[in-house]
Amino acid sequence: MSSLKEKFALFIAKRKYFSKKSVTQNFKGIITEAKTILIVLPNTAEDILKSMDIPAYFRLNEKKVILLVHERLQHVASEEFPYDVIFFNDESKTKFGLPRKEFAKKLSNMKFDAVFDLCRENNLFRGILANIPDSKITVGFKKPKADELYNLQIANNQNNAEISYRNFLNSVQMF
Repeated sequence: MSSLKEKFALFIAKRKYFSKKSVTQNFKGIITEAKTILIVLPNTAEDILKSMDIPAYFRLNEKKVILLVHERLQHVASEEFPYDVIFFNDESKTKFGLPRKEFAKKLSNMKFDAVFDLCRENNLFRGILANIPDSKITVGFKKPKADELYNLQIANNQNNAEISYRNFLNSVQMF
């Protein structure tokens, strides 16, 4: 049943929120030249702590970094640097796993040069959130349905979060 619900949610999200990105896209310089970056943080405190080198790298390179995180994990996200943060909670999601109208509208009014989804496991809600704002590129880990969610997919080492996030950062630095 949950698979059917997930398929329905993805179908609706694609029609409603996903921007029509070109099938062929030149990634050369798209991330290094980006000025504003939205980072969708993972859903565990441990993964957030291991992934914070990614927003720190962009911040140190004078990019405007905004984090998108569940409100129960906000304290973990703001320990290292004071980032601009957008919070969501369990009430931000409908029973079909889609963002509520008000929250989706808030995100759809935003524009970023790049959006990164740092969730390593399959989390359709976070993948949808990464696609709502207008952006030139949406980057995430390779996982089920990633072809429909991201322009650029990064290989994932499921066993070691630290290595996965280091590989993610090294990979996006090439663009």
